[in-house]
Amino acid sequence: AIAVCQTCHGDQSRLAAATAKADPNPHAPPHLEAGGTQTCGDCHSIHKQSEVSCTDCHRGFQFNVK
Repeated sequence: AIAVCQTCHGDQSRLAAATAKADPNPHAPPHLEAGGTQTCGDCHSIHKQSEVSCTDCHRGFQFNVK
């Protein structure tokens, strides 16, 4: 399913660059291996409210998920 998302939104590096001003950057998490790719569905959803998986552990993070 990630290939479907990347058709319009680009790959991991493009997403990280697009959200580079966010602190922390949700598309460049420190837990991701160099060159690694997140699963879009970890945070974004089509049929239900999206939520940030980072906040499962990092409760102080504030994100506006679209």
